[in-house]
Amino acid sequence: MKTSKRKLGGAYLAFTLVELMVSTAIISLLMVILTTMVNQFSQTWRYASSKVEAFQAARDGFESMTRKLSQATLNTYWDLYYVNIGGRQAPKDFLRQSQLRFISGSIAKLAPDSNRFTHGVFFQAPLGVVEDRAGLGSMKNLLNTWGYFVEEGDDTLLRPSFLQGRVPIRRRGRLMELMQPAEAMSVYDLDPKGAPSPVTGDQLRWFRTALEGSSRPVRSIAENIVGLIIWPKLSAMDSNARRDLGRSPLSPNYTYDSSLLSFKSARFGSATSPIILNEGAKVTNPNDPTDAATINPKNQLPPIVQVTLVAIDEQSAARIEDRGASGNFHQFTDGLFQVACAPGTRSNQQTQYDSDIKTMEQRLVNAKVTYRIFTTNVLIRGAKWSVAQTK
Repeated sequence: MKTSKRKLGGAYLAFTLVELMVSTAIISLLMVILTTMVNQFSQTWRYASSKVEAFQAARDGFESMTRKLSQATLNTYWDLYYVNIGGRQAPKDFLRQSQLRFISGSIAKLAPDSNRFTHGVFFQAPLGVVEDRAGLGSMKNLLNTWGYFVEEGDDTLLRPSFLQGRVPIRRRGRLMELMQPAEAMSVYDLDPKGAPSPVTGDQLRWFRTALEGSSRPVRSIAENIVGLIIWPKLSAMDSNARRDLGRSPLSPNYTYDSSLLSFKSARFGSATSPIILNEGAKVTNPNDPTDAATINPKNQLPPIVQVTLVAIDEQSAARIEDRGASGNFHQFTDGLFQVACAPGTRSNQQTQYDSDIKTMEQRLVNAKVTYRIFTTNVLIRGAKWSVAQTK
Protein backbone atom coordinates (compact mmCIF):
# COMPACT_ATOMS: atom_id res chain seq x y z
CA MET A 1 0.00 0.00 0.00
CA LYS A 2 1.39 3.37 -0.96
CA THR A 3 0.78 6.66 0.81
CA SER A 4 0.63 9.68 -1.41
CA LYS A 5 2.03 13.02 -0.29
CA ARG A 6 0.36 16.18 -1.35
CA LYS A 7 2.42 18.83 -2.95
CA LEU A 8 1.84 22.50 -3.45
CA GLY A 9 3.92 24.09 -6.19
CA GLY A 10 6.35 21.18 -6.15
CA ALA A 11 7.07 21.43 -2.36
CA TYR A 12 5.92 19.21 0.50
CA LEU A 13 3.35 20.74 2.96
CA ALA A 14 4.69 21.54 6.53
CA PHE A 15 4.22 23.90 9.54
CA THR A 16 5.80 27.25 9.17
CA LEU A 17 8.22 28.65 11.72
CA VAL A 18 5.62 31.16 12.87
CA GLU A 19 3.06 28.40 13.44
CA LEU A 20 5.57 26.42 15.49
CA MET A 21 6.40 29.46 17.61
CA VAL A 22 2.71 30.20 18.23
CA SER A 23 2.05 26.56 19.19
CA THR A 24 5.01 26.58 21.56
CA ALA A 25 3.81 29.83 23.15
CA ILE A 26 0.31 28.40 23.68
CA ILE A 27 1.69 25.22 25.26
CA SER A 28 3.98 27.28 27.50
CA LEU A 29 1.08 29.49 28.55
CA LEU A 30 -1.03 26.45 29.40
CA MET A 31 1.83 25.02 31.47
CA VAL A 32 2.21 28.32 33.34
CA ILE A 33 -1.53 28.41 34.05
CA LEU A 34 -1.54 24.80 35.25
CA THR A 35 1.53 25.38 37.42
CA THR A 36 -0.04 28.49 38.96
CA MET A 37 -3.27 26.62 39.68
CA VAL A 38 -1.39 23.75 41.32
CA ASN A 39 0.65 26.19 43.45
CA GLN A 40 -2.45 28.09 44.53
CA PHE A 41 -4.23 24.85 45.40
CA SER A 42 -1.20 23.67 47.38
CA GLN A 43 -0.98 26.96 49.26
CA THR A 44 -4.70 26.90 50.03
CA TRP A 45 -4.44 23.30 51.23
CA ARG A 46 -1.42 24.04 53.42
CA TYR A 47 -3.11 27.15 54.86
CA ALA A 48 -6.33 25.29 55.63
CA SER A 49 -4.42 22.36 57.13
CA SER A 50 -2.28 24.65 59.29
CA LYS A 51 -5.38 26.44 60.60
CA VAL A 52 -7.07 23.15 61.43
CA GLU A 53 -3.94 21.89 63.19
CA ALA A 54 -3.44 25.19 65.01
CA PHE A 55 -6.87 24.99 66.64
CA GLN A 56 -7.24 21.21 66.86
CA ALA A 57 -6.21 21.09 70.53
CA ALA A 58 -8.70 23.85 71.36
CA ARG A 59 -11.43 21.99 69.48
CA ASP A 60 -10.64 18.75 71.33
CA GLY A 61 -10.69 20.54 74.69
CA PHE A 62 -13.95 22.27 73.81
CA GLU A 63 -15.64 19.00 72.85
CA SER A 64 -14.37 17.26 75.99
CA MET A 65 -15.67 20.10 78.17
CA THR A 66 -19.13 20.22 76.61
CA ARG A 67 -19.48 16.44 76.70
CA LYS A 68 -18.78 16.28 80.44
CA LEU A 69 -20.85 19.37 81.17
CA SER A 70 -23.86 17.64 79.61
CA GLN A 71 -23.53 14.91 82.28
CA ALA A 72 -23.97 17.30 85.22
CA THR A 73 -26.39 16.06 87.86
CA LEU A 74 -28.08 17.29 91.04
CA ASN A 75 -29.94 14.08 91.91
CA THR A 76 -32.89 16.24 92.95
CA TYR A 77 -35.60 14.83 95.19
CA TRP A 78 -38.69 16.19 96.95
CA ASP A 79 -38.81 16.47 100.73
CA LEU A 80 -40.97 18.04 103.41
CA TYR A 81 -40.38 21.68 104.27
CA TYR A 82 -40.87 22.41 107.99
CA VAL A 83 -41.82 25.63 109.75
CA ASN A 84 -41.90 26.54 113.43
CA ILE A 85 -45.46 26.66 114.78
CA GLY A 86 -45.84 27.17 118.51
CA GLY A 87 -42.33 25.94 119.20
CA ARG A 88 -42.82 22.77 117.18
CA GLN A 89 -41.60 21.89 113.69
CA ALA A 90 -44.58 21.23 111.46
CA PRO A 91 -44.52 20.21 107.78
CA LYS A 92 -45.72 22.95 105.48
CA ASP A 93 -44.91 21.93 101.94
CA PHE A 94 -42.91 19.68 99.62
CA LEU A 95 -39.86 21.39 98.14
CA ARG A 96 -37.04 20.38 95.82
CA GLN A 97 -33.91 19.31 97.68
CA SER A 98 -30.40 18.32 96.65
CA GLN A 99 -27.02 17.84 98.30
CA LEU A 100 -25.22 18.54 95.01
CA ARG A 101 -24.42 21.85 93.37
CA PHE A 102 -24.19 23.53 89.98
CA ILE A 103 -22.66 26.98 89.83
CA SER A 104 -21.32 29.20 87.06
CA GLY A 105 -20.45 32.83 86.54
CA SER A 106 -17.55 35.24 86.73
CA ILE A 107 -14.44 33.41 87.91
CA ALA A 108 -13.50 36.57 89.82
CA LYS A 109 -16.41 35.75 92.16
CA LEU A 110 -16.20 31.98 92.08
CA ALA A 111 -12.46 31.57 92.65
CA PRO A 112 -10.66 34.94 92.67
CA ASP A 113 -7.11 34.91 91.33
CA SER A 114 -5.22 37.49 89.31
CA ASN A 115 -4.30 34.84 86.74
CA ARG A 116 -7.90 33.72 86.11
CA PHE A 117 -10.30 35.57 83.86
CA THR A 118 -13.74 35.44 82.18
CA HIS A 119 -16.00 32.66 83.51
CA GLY A 120 -15.98 29.32 85.28
CA VAL A 121 -18.39 26.45 85.86
CA PHE A 122 -18.36 23.79 88.60
CA PHE A 123 -20.68 20.82 89.11
CA GLN A 124 -20.98 17.15 89.99
CA ALA A 125 -21.13 14.38 87.39
CA PRO A 126 -20.92 10.55 87.44
CA LEU A 127 -17.49 10.31 85.80
CA GLY A 128 -15.97 7.61 88.02
CA VAL A 129 -12.57 9.21 88.70
CA VAL A 130 -10.97 7.75 91.86
CA GLU A 131 -7.60 7.70 93.60
CA ASP A 132 -7.90 4.08 94.75
CA ARG A 133 -8.07 2.41 91.36
CA ALA A 134 -7.43 -1.03 92.78
CA GLY A 135 -10.38 -0.90 95.15
CA LEU A 136 -12.79 1.46 93.38
CA GLY A 137 -11.70 1.39 89.75
CA SER A 138 -14.59 -0.85 88.72
CA MET A 139 -17.18 1.67 89.95
CA LYS A 140 -17.49 3.71 86.76
CA ASN A 141 -20.39 5.93 87.87
CA LEU A 142 -19.06 7.38 91.11
CA LEU A 143 -19.72 11.10 91.47
CA ASN A 144 -16.95 13.63 91.01
CA THR A 145 -16.74 17.37 91.44
CA TRP A 146 -15.74 18.78 88.07
CA GLY A 147 -15.07 22.24 86.71
CA TYR A 148 -13.63 24.43 83.97
CA PHE A 149 -11.99 27.85 83.95
CA VAL A 150 -9.30 29.82 82.09
CA GLU A 151 -5.99 30.52 83.76
CA GLU A 152 -2.88 32.33 82.59
CA GLY A 153 0.53 31.07 83.67
CA ASP A 154 3.77 29.40 82.65
CA ASP A 155 4.15 25.69 81.96
CA THR A 156 6.72 24.91 84.66
CA LEU A 157 4.38 22.59 86.57
CA LEU A 158 2.84 21.12 83.41
CA ARG A 159 5.97 19.76 81.73
CA PRO A 160 7.66 16.43 82.59
CA SER A 161 10.78 16.50 84.75
CA PHE A 162 13.18 15.62 81.93
CA LEU A 163 12.22 18.83 80.10
CA GLN A 164 12.84 21.13 83.06
CA GLY A 165 15.55 23.61 82.14
CA ARG A 166 15.90 22.24 78.61
CA VAL A 167 13.28 24.30 76.74
CA PRO A 168 12.15 27.89 77.27
CA ILE A 169 9.27 28.50 79.66
CA ARG A 170 6.07 29.51 77.86
CA ARG A 171 3.39 31.70 79.40
CA ARG A 172 -0.03 31.06 77.93
CA GLY A 173 -3.75 31.24 78.65
CA ARG A 174 -5.07 27.72 79.18
CA LEU A 175 -8.41 25.98 79.59
CA MET A 176 -8.11 24.19 82.93
CA GLU A 177 -10.11 21.18 84.07
CA LEU A 178 -10.75 20.46 87.77
CA MET A 179 -11.06 16.72 88.46
CA GLN A 180 -11.76 16.02 92.12
CA PRO A 181 -11.66 12.27 92.89
CA ALA A 182 -14.75 10.68 94.39
CA GLU A 183 -12.99 10.08 97.73
CA ALA A 184 -12.16 13.79 98.06
CA MET A 185 -15.61 15.22 97.37
CA SER A 186 -16.55 17.73 100.06
CA VAL A 187 -19.91 18.92 98.73
CA TYR A 188 -21.70 16.65 101.21
CA ASP A 189 -20.14 18.64 104.06
CA LEU A 190 -22.42 21.58 103.20
CA ASP A 191 -25.86 22.01 104.70
CA PRO A 192 -28.36 21.44 101.84
CA LYS A 193 -31.02 23.27 103.85
CA GLY A 194 -28.84 26.20 104.84
CA ALA A 195 -30.10 29.67 105.58
CA PRO A 196 -32.15 31.03 102.65
CA SER A 197 -29.91 34.05 102.28
CA PRO A 198 -26.51 34.67 100.71
CA VAL A 199 -23.56 33.80 102.91
CA THR A 200 -19.79 34.05 102.65
CA GLY A 201 -17.47 32.18 100.32
CA ASP A 202 -17.60 29.26 102.75
CA GLN A 203 -20.44 27.90 100.62
CA LEU A 204 -17.95 27.59 97.75
CA ARG A 205 -15.31 25.56 99.53
CA TRP A 206 -16.54 22.36 97.83
CA PHE A 207 -14.42 23.35 94.81
CA ARG A 208 -12.34 26.31 96.04
CA THR A 209 -10.29 24.17 98.42
CA ALA A 210 -9.14 21.94 95.57
CA LEU A 211 -8.10 24.95 93.47
CA GLU A 212 -6.05 26.49 96.26
CA GLY A 213 -4.05 23.40 97.17
CA SER A 214 -0.35 23.00 96.36
CA SER A 215 -0.90 19.75 94.43
CA ARG A 216 -4.31 20.50 93.01
CA PRO A 217 -6.27 18.00 90.86
CA VAL A 218 -6.20 20.31 87.83
CA ARG A 219 -4.86 19.81 84.33
CA SER A 220 -4.63 21.86 81.14
CA ILE A 221 -6.77 20.54 78.27
CA ALA A 222 -6.20 23.36 75.76
CA GLU A 223 -3.57 26.07 75.27
CA ASN A 224 -3.76 29.56 73.79
CA ILE A 225 -7.22 30.26 75.24
CA VAL A 226 -8.23 33.88 75.82
CA GLY A 227 -11.85 33.51 76.91
CA LEU A 228 -14.51 31.16 78.28
CA ILE A 229 -18.11 32.36 78.46
CA ILE A 230 -20.76 30.25 80.23
CA TRP A 231 -24.39 31.36 79.81
CA PRO A 232 -27.15 29.20 81.38
CA LYS A 233 -30.46 29.55 79.55
CA LEU A 234 -34.02 28.36 79.32
CA SER A 235 -35.17 26.69 76.12
CA ALA A 236 -35.29 29.03 73.12
CA MET A 237 -39.09 29.11 73.16
CA ASP A 238 -39.35 29.94 76.88
CA SER A 239 -36.50 32.43 76.74
CA ASN A 240 -37.94 34.33 73.75
CA ALA A 241 -41.40 34.37 75.32
CA ARG A 242 -40.05 35.97 78.50
CA ARG A 243 -37.97 38.50 76.59
CA ASP A 244 -40.94 39.57 74.46
CA LEU A 245 -42.90 40.16 77.66
CA GLY A 246 -40.08 42.34 78.98
CA ARG A 247 -39.20 39.79 81.66
CA SER A 248 -35.79 38.85 82.97
CA PRO A 249 -33.86 35.93 81.44
CA LEU A 250 -32.73 33.02 83.61
CA SER A 251 -29.21 34.36 84.21
CA PRO A 252 -29.00 37.97 82.99
CA ASN A 253 -25.43 38.43 84.23
CA TYR A 254 -24.22 34.85 83.56
CA THR A 255 -24.49 33.84 87.24
CA TYR A 256 -26.27 30.58 88.00
CA ASP A 257 -26.37 29.06 91.49
CA SER A 258 -28.54 26.01 92.15
CA SER A 259 -28.16 26.51 95.91
CA LEU A 260 -28.92 30.27 95.94
CA LEU A 261 -26.54 30.56 98.89
CA SER A 262 -23.32 31.74 97.29
CA PHE A 263 -24.05 35.22 95.95
CA LYS A 264 -26.23 38.21 96.62
CA SER A 265 -29.24 36.72 94.91
CA ALA A 266 -32.29 38.64 93.80
CA ARG A 267 -35.08 38.55 96.43
CA PHE A 268 -38.78 39.24 95.94
CA GLY A 269 -42.00 38.60 97.79
CA SER A 270 -42.61 38.89 101.52
CA ALA A 271 -40.01 38.53 104.25
CA THR A 272 -41.55 35.25 105.41
CA SER A 273 -41.92 33.78 101.91
CA PRO A 274 -39.13 35.27 99.81
CA ILE A 275 -38.68 34.37 96.18
CA ILE A 276 -34.96 34.03 95.51
CA LEU A 277 -33.55 34.04 91.99
CA ASN A 278 -30.15 34.19 90.33
CA GLU A 279 -28.11 37.30 90.95
CA GLY A 280 -29.26 40.08 88.62
CA ALA A 281 -32.63 38.52 87.77
CA LYS A 282 -35.75 40.65 88.11
CA VAL A 283 -39.45 39.98 88.44
CA THR A 284 -41.83 42.33 86.65
CA ASN A 285 -44.69 41.58 89.03
CA PRO A 286 -43.81 40.01 92.42
CA ASN A 287 -47.46 39.09 92.86
CA ASP A 288 -47.43 36.98 89.70
CA PRO A 289 -46.08 33.55 90.77
CA THR A 290 -45.60 32.40 87.16
CA ASP A 291 -43.02 35.13 86.56
CA ALA A 292 -40.57 34.05 89.26
CA ALA A 293 -41.37 30.35 88.98
CA THR A 294 -40.17 30.21 85.38
CA ILE A 295 -36.65 31.30 86.35
CA ASN A 296 -36.32 29.82 89.84
CA PRO A 297 -33.00 27.88 89.86
CA LYS A 298 -33.26 26.36 93.33
CA ASN A 299 -31.98 22.77 93.17
CA GLN A 300 -32.43 22.72 89.40
CA LEU A 301 -30.03 22.31 86.51
CA PRO A 302 -30.28 24.85 83.69
CA PRO A 303 -31.94 23.25 80.64
CA ILE A 304 -29.32 24.72 78.28
CA VAL A 305 -25.83 26.09 78.80
CA GLN A 306 -24.34 28.15 76.00
CA VAL A 307 -20.57 27.62 76.02
CA THR A 308 -18.19 29.89 74.10
CA LEU A 309 -14.44 29.27 73.94
CA VAL A 310 -12.05 31.75 72.30
CA ALA A 311 -8.69 30.42 71.08
CA ILE A 312 -5.73 32.02 69.30
CA ASP A 313 -2.94 30.39 67.32
CA GLU A 314 0.56 29.71 68.64
CA GLN A 315 2.26 32.42 66.59
CA SER A 316 -0.11 35.06 67.94
CA ALA A 317 0.33 33.76 71.50
CA ALA A 318 4.13 33.87 71.21
CA ARG A 319 3.97 37.40 69.84
CA ILE A 320 1.76 38.53 72.74
CA GLU A 321 4.13 36.92 75.26
CA ASP A 322 7.11 38.72 73.72
CA ARG A 323 5.45 42.11 74.04
CA GLY A 324 5.69 42.44 77.80
CA ALA A 325 4.65 41.45 81.29
CA SER A 326 2.06 38.93 82.41
CA GLY A 327 -1.62 39.64 82.12
CA ASN A 328 -1.64 40.20 78.38
CA PHE A 329 -3.90 37.31 77.50
CA HIS A 330 -6.99 38.74 79.19
CA GLN A 331 -6.72 42.11 77.43
CA PHE A 332 -9.24 41.00 74.81
CA THR A 333 -12.03 40.34 77.34
CA ASP A 334 -11.33 42.97 80.00
CA GLY A 335 -14.57 44.68 81.01
CA LEU A 336 -16.68 42.39 78.82
CA PHE A 337 -19.14 39.57 79.50
CA GLN A 338 -20.47 40.99 82.77
CA VAL A 339 -24.07 41.23 81.54
CA ALA A 340 -25.53 38.69 79.12
CA CYS A 341 -28.96 40.08 78.37
CA ALA A 342 -30.50 43.04 80.15
CA PRO A 343 -34.19 42.73 81.12
CA GLY A 344 -36.33 44.35 78.45
CA THR A 345 -34.23 43.10 75.53
CA ARG A 346 -36.67 41.60 73.04
CA SER A 347 -36.00 38.37 71.16
CA ASN A 348 -35.39 40.24 67.90
CA GLN A 349 -32.87 42.60 69.49
CA GLN A 350 -29.14 42.17 69.97
CA THR A 351 -28.11 41.01 73.43
CA GLN A 352 -25.19 42.42 75.38
CA TYR A 353 -23.45 39.08 74.79
CA ASP A 354 -23.62 39.68 71.02
CA SER A 355 -22.28 43.19 71.45
CA ASP A 356 -19.41 41.99 73.66
CA ILE A 357 -18.47 39.31 71.12
CA LYS A 358 -18.15 41.97 68.42
CA THR A 359 -16.05 44.18 70.71
CA MET A 360 -13.76 41.27 71.56
CA GLU A 361 -13.34 40.35 67.89
CA GLN A 362 -12.42 43.93 67.04
CA ARG A 363 -9.75 43.90 69.75
CA LEU A 364 -8.32 40.68 68.34
CA VAL A 365 -8.30 42.08 64.81
CA ASN A 366 -6.63 45.30 65.95
CA ALA A 367 -3.90 43.25 67.63
CA LYS A 368 -3.44 41.24 64.39
CA VAL A 369 -4.26 38.01 66.20
CA THR A 370 -5.47 34.88 64.41
CA TYR A 371 -8.37 33.50 66.42
CA ARG A 372 -11.21 31.01 66.41
CA ILE A 373 -14.47 31.16 68.39
CA PHE A 374 -16.17 27.89 69.34
CA THR A 375 -19.80 28.16 70.47
CA THR A 376 -22.47 25.57 71.17
CA ASN A 377 -25.62 25.08 73.25
CA VAL A 378 -25.14 22.17 75.65
CA LEU A 379 -28.30 20.29 76.57
CA ILE A 380 -28.03 19.15 80.19
CA ARG A 381 -29.35 15.59 80.22
CA GLY A 382 -30.34 15.64 83.88
CA ALA A 383 -32.27 18.92 83.68
CA LYS A 384 -35.99 18.56 84.33
CA TRP A 385 -37.05 22.18 84.55
CA SER A 386 -39.99 22.72 86.87
CA VAL A 387 -42.04 25.80 87.74
CA ALA A 388 -43.71 24.15 90.73
CA GLN A 389 -41.62 25.94 93.34
CA THR A 390 -41.04 29.66 93.77
CA LYS A 391 -39.24 29.83 97.12
